[in-house]
Amino acid sequence: MRGPLPPINMRKVIPILLLICLGCLKTPNNYKKKIIDDTHVSDTIRFKKLPKIGDRISDSVIQTSKNIHLLVSSAQTYPSTSIYFQECIFDIGFEKFDPENRILGGKVKYIQTRDSNFRTSEGVKINMTLKELKHIQDNKIIKEPGWAYYMELNSGWKVAFFVDETSTGRELLDSDSIKWIFNR
Repeated sequence: MRGPLPPINMRKVIPILLLICLGCLKTPNNYKKKIIDDTHVSDTIRFKKLPKIGDRISDSVIQTSKNIHLLVSSAQTYPSTSIYFQECIFDIGFEKFDPENRILGGKVKYIQTRDSNFRTSEGVKINMTLKELKHIQDNKIIKEPGWAYYMELNSGWKVAFFVDETSTGRELLDSDSIKWIFNR
């Protein structure tokens, strides 16, 4: 026959029990699952209005940033977060500090989407080919070496193409497709 059991260290047991119990809970998610690359709708903040370049964003939005920086040109990055607006996921690049006003909570500097549900006012969308785009709008194509080719649309949105591992290592072809839509 064995002796009495040793005392239980409740400081160790309670956190383990909490992890087990909380890990088994299921919270209902009434939103349909949607994934854009690695971004889930359930991981994003829902917005009633799409921010514009120069708008200030709140500290609570900044705090959702997962230390992911968006490459917004060949030599510029901004911290970012993902938002959900009108059935589309957008990435928002922002300043964490607003030097003009010397306050935390910076201004929106860059907005992009790779969501195939998004349409510009001209009807331009992700995966549209350059040839298809030229039928809608044939504005000047700008080559930003090391980042992308892009075209500014009349709506103010810009469409971006990258064509190889250097993004601009060859000339753009009519068969190349739009990879993302952005504004800065």
